[in-house]
Amino acid sequence: MQKVIKNYLKAWAYILKPIYIIIRFIVYTCIYKQLNKIKIPIKDTIYILIIIIILASGYVINEIKASNENYAPDSQLVVEEVKTPIRGAQEAKNGIVEQDSGSVEERIRKIAREENFKYTDYLVKLAICESKLRPTAVNTQNNQPATSKDRGLFQINNYWHKEVSDEQAFDIEFATKFTMDKINNGYQGLWVCDKYIKGVSLAYYKQIKNIN
Repeated sequence: MQKVIKNYLKAWAYILKPIYIIIRFIVYTCIYKQLNKIKIPIKDTIYILIIIIILASGYVINEIKASNENYAPDSQLVVEEVKTPIRGAQEAKNGIVEQDSGSVEERIRKIAREENFKYTDYLVKLAICESKLRPTAVNTQNNQPATSKDRGLFQINNYWHKEVSDEQAFDIEFATKFTMDKINNGYQGLWVCDKYIKGVSLAYYKQIKNIN
């Protein structure tokens, strides 16, 4: 959401700068007209101003759309399994343990309970949609920018969230707490999957995604 606002303000900066230049031009031409008593086509200048506003508004819409496409739903997910140790009760002392979807869901629910999070089923559905409950999932397709990647259980993008390291993104506890914080602050719209899971029961969503 912060990125959306930032891009929105940036886009409007592109609008305001030419508007300022044109307004200044109009003022100067009016003064010049008074001084020299000649006719200046102010109407043409207004037409140009309207065209610039329309074009800049299109730029604003594209920027907002691009900002909202930071996360790809699982229908577009191309998963690469990253060999990163997964922390938890099932982690081996000297190696990597592949956790099944059931144990991952249990971890999510446990963390949610400890943090008194109210929307646990939503959180689980989001993890299913984003990564199919795979903590090491990576997506590199349909991202903005194209060179960025979505990481981990909740597909945290490495460009839009530079403050989150790969190790943190692939860590179940960190990724879950990061996501809960965003949701608690009203930023669930950062995830494209938000619009796919609203109003769908967890049991039905597991069924259609073939999650046991």
